[in-house]
Amino acid sequence: MPVSDGLAFDSMSSDVQRYYLCSSCQYVLIKPKYVPCGHRYCSHCIGKMIESQSPVICSRKNCGQMIKNDEIHPDLAVENDLNMLTNIVCLNETKGCSWKGSYALYKDHCQVCTFENLQCEYCSKSITNRLLNEQHCEICPKVPVSCPLEKFGCNVQILPESIQDHIASSLVEHILLLADGVSSFINQSMSIADQPLSTNSLPKLSIEKTNNECFENKSLNEDQINEQIRLQTYLRSQIKQLTEEPCILISGVTVKLYEIELHKLQQQYALSRFLTNKETYLWHINNVQEMFQNVKQALQSNDISTSFYTYRGGYKISLQLYINGHITAQDTYSSLHLTILRGPCDSYLNWPFNKPILICLYDNSAKQEHIFHTITPEKYSECFQQPKMNENPSVKILEFCPLSMIFSKDYGYIHQNKLIIKILVDSYMI
Repeated sequence: MPVSDGLAFDSMSSDVQRYYLCSSCQYVLIKPKYVPCGHRYCSHCIGKMIESQSPVICSRKNCGQMIKNDEIHPDLAVENDLNMLTNIVCLNETKGCSWKGSYALYKDHCQVCTFENLQCEYCSKSITNRLLNEQHCEICPKVPVSCPLEKFGCNVQILPESIQDHIASSLVEHILLLADGVSSFINQSMSIADQPLSTNSLPKLSIEKTNNECFENKSLNEDQINEQIRLQTYLRSQIKQLTEEPCILISGVTVKLYEIELHKLQQQYALSRFLTNKETYLWHINNVQEMFQNVKQALQSNDISTSFYTYRGGYKISLQLYINGHITAQDTYSSLHLTILRGPCDSYLNWPFNKPILICLYDNSAKQEHIFHTITPEKYSECFQQPKMNENPSVKILEFCPLSMIFSKDYGYIHQNKLIIKILVDSYMI
């Protein structure tokens, strides 16, 4: 019989048949996979072994070799041979099924054969075929599922109906896990963001420079951005829950702990927004020690300033730093003013300006106690209208950062005689 007519499986010797049998279920292979020891498994069977064993051991008699996930590969050569087989009997023949046919039809028949007599291992429900069994396993209310924060370290397995109870009873533990996870990611991402970038990879931005300072653009890769956006979504939900339930007590943890953790998450959220946004700008202010002494001795003006565009053809913004404080904050705080300037493209822009602006004084020490301020336009409506003069009234952050912290050796706000202020026009906020 020519090969084009197919190979009758039932006429093969038992040794030849064994070549096409799964080492686990001992039936004809379906979607065959091979492992380093040379044995083969149905895709479904090797998947079940991975779920139930650790480590996975080859089930072929007298083998016992360990199987690693990255060593399991599709066996296309054997699958090509299988596609030529005919006269395959159903694996449920001993249970009364009389079906016989080609391999292509065999794969489909195995999914719907009503002689399977399966039973759900979780709820004990009787199921008539494999296809229904797969569908049932996806919706069975007794199949344990992982906590939504499994990636952050919560390894609890719970019933679907109990997820909300678990989240409510473990809120503080989840916040601590989330805070640790975000902190680790931020530290890793910050080290990447602070590495020198090729100027060829930077967007061309309209930036004005002064003698002391300049703006730079830093960006993270797309995978890091997507990961941070996912983290931020969960952060916002947790912060919202804490804000709405400020008096809740769980496991003896006081509201004070909630407030501390909420503040920590909000700080980390603000920093993570800098890391995920491609339009983050750095203002390097050099020679800080000398500048401060000159200001104290009245040898130079108390303020330095620079301006930038939010994007090419965008809004023009000015920043003005009073190193020794301004008005009531003099000699105790550094102050910062932000001003919307008249720009060449104002007539094409939407007004009033309505994007929150995040400002961060970066701490280079191991403490990473960055100073954050958020300017929300709705609180300063007159400052964010379309400028009718050269500039609008300024938003004044008089208590930008205490001088005692800026010049303290316990912090790293001054690093190599330089201050770093990060600015971000945020696309969305909590």
